[in-house]
Amino acid sequence: MSGGPAVEGAVYLLDKPRGLTSRKAAAEVAGAWDFDKFGHGGTLDPDATGVLLVLLGRATRLSRFLTGHGKRYLFDVVLGSATDTDDATGTVIRESQPDQVPPDGERLDEILASFTGEFQQRPPSFSAVKVDGKRAFRAARNGEAMELPAKPVRARDWTVRSLDSDRLVLEVTVSSGTYVRSLARDIGEALGSAAHADHIRRLSVGEFRVEECSSEPRNPESLLTMAQAMRGFPSVRLEGRSLVSIRHGMTVPARVSGTAAVLGPEDALMAVGEADGTAVRPICVLRPL
Repeated sequence: MSGGPAVEGAVYLLDKPRGLTSRKAAAEVAGAWDFDKFGHGGTLDPDATGVLLVLLGRATRLSRFLTGHGKRYLFDVVLGSATDTDDATGTVIRESQPDQVPPDGERLDEILASFTGEFQQRPPSFSAVKVDGKRAFRAARNGEAMELPAKPVRARDWTVRSLDSDRLVLEVTVSSGTYVRSLARDIGEALGSAAHADHIRRLSVGEFRVEECSSEPRNPESLLTMAQAMRGFPSVRLEGRSLVSIRHGMTVPARVSGTAAVLGPEDALMAVGEADGTAVRPICVLRPL
């Protein structure tokens, strides 16, 4: 890459293809744009597709600001069989049909209502969750039984795209850390059926939509500057002494509130700060003096 703030850092909007780990997909993007340092926001399973934020160079420091937002998914709930991975890549471990075939629409609405708002969710056995310092998926591969604790998650805005005798197609917005595979498993169980997830597709992450993403690793239209990547946050433009102060980690006057992007010349992202309406305090300085 040559010239401008993208040399130091950028965010690439990738429509991750099926069959790649998030790390491998991000590495391909980093290689295409000549970045050695890279990361990604919000892991997608290898079998899943959709929005993956690839953080390049200095933009890796923006991960905590970009990955905590709600994510919207489209996915299938395959009824009749449960797998050890809770998705179609696993081995079938149980078979059981729903109480009613096809499932009653009103009953399904009631079940989805119970998965709306905050509720407890048990992660899949094949997941990156750590118990006593050990990753769950490694224990599962070794045939070890590991009790994974449930954790609070949130879901909202359910849409039933289709309802067949052996497959439901659902769309939902969930909080960070929610497992779609677990949703499919638990919704099936509520219907009296063994179930697993298939065709998981992430449609959005916060402000970023899959329509903006590219399935190719190098498409200039899907490359954002660090300032553009912070578009969901309020911003403040500083110059002169105030800009020098913020780059030294000092609080400066600013009429914004909440987490804010601090911009400098040519709208380059200089820092991210926390503001209270009268001043902004830097919590991540991206361009120190």
